Amino acid sequence: MEFQEAKAALLLSAKQADACAEQYKRAAKTETHTELLTVVKENIAWLIRNNATDAERLELWFGETILAENNIFIRGERQLGFSENAFLVLLGSSQATVKTCNSSQATVKTCDSSQATVETWGSSQATVETCNSSQATVKTCDSSQATVKTCNSSQATVKTCDSSQATVKTCDSSQATVKTCDSSQATVKTCDSSQATVETWGSSQATVKTCDSSQATVETWGSSQATVKTCNSSQATVKTCDSSQATVETWGSSQATVKTCDSSQATVKTCDSSQATVETWGGKLITNCEGGLIQNRTTRKIEIKKSNYELLIIE
Repeated sequence: MEFQEAKAALLLSAKQADACAEQYKRAAKTETHTELLTVVKENIAWLIRNNATDAERLELWFGETILAENNIFIRGERQLGFSENAFLVLLGSSQATVKTCNSSQATVKTCDSSQATVETWGSSQATVETCNSSQATVKTCDSSQATVKTCNSSQATVKTCDSSQATVKTCDSSQATVKTCDSSQATVKTCDSSQATVETWGSSQATVKTCDSSQATVETWGSSQATVKTCNSSQATVKTCDSSQATVETWGSSQATVKTCDSSQATVKTCDSSQATVETWGGKLITNCEGGLIQNRTTRKIEIKKSNYELLIIE
């Protein structure tokens, strides 16, 4: 199709899907394929979720060549490296390996059944968003940074190395596996019915927050540290090993299971009507029941907060 014809088809489809006025006007004002497809890339998750477009229609309107020229891929495998800023969208069954270097920035969005492998090096940054049943594998090195968001039933595997940082958010029924090494840091938030598995190694740090009915499994090793907060009806399983440390807080009606091993330490605090089950196999365990209850499998005691002034311990 010619540009104006393709633009008209896209605008009609977006209007029928009740697109917001601001983004619709942005698209309507575009005069080139690059301008229009930039708007498409920035709103691709909404467009697909609301059936305003898909890989087949984009190919029909713009053609595979123009899409690829604008870093929208609908099939095939690619090896891509960037030392400057880049914005990629993977649709259909497409696959891409993306490496960012120096101080570059990359935004990668995967939809449908597409797959992306993303590596960030130097002081580069990557923003990765997975939708539908797509998958992403993200590795951050040096002092680079990555922001990862998983939606729908998508999956993400994230590994942080050196002094790099990662921020991970899981939504819907998506899943994330996060591993931190060296002196790297990770911040993980799970929402809806999503799941996260987090491992910390070396002297790395992880901050994990579970919300809604989501679940998190956290293991700390070496001299690493983890801070875990559970809210609503979410659940967390925490295991500390070696000389690692974990701080766990439960809120709402959430639940936590905490196990300490070796010379590790764990501090567990329960609030509201939440519950924690704790167990020590070596290491040090500190409990603080400000609401709900704490069941200690090692001492076979249960701590119950009955009121603001009374803590009941059942042996």
